Amino acid sequence: MPSEYAKTLGARLRAIRTQQGLSLHGVEEKSRGRWKAVVVGSYERGDRSVTVQKLAETLRPPRWRRRRNSSSTSSA
Repeated sequence: MPSEYAKTLGARLRAIRTQQGLSLHGVEEKSRGRWKAVVVGSYERGDRSVTVQKLAETLRPPRWRRRRNSSSTSSA
């Protein structure tokens, strides 16, 4: 049974997704398959726990990820 926290977080994730006009499959397409529709749906229902790291990855703008990755690669 999903916890109250998981249900609340899932409802918020769904609200953000629908605000952006995305279906579950739209999220999968936009993320280039990194976020599977079935997994996002289970997060939204609270059936599956999302880690803080995974949640942070969804909130980071893709441009920031590219910059960070390219800077860490160039310093190595």
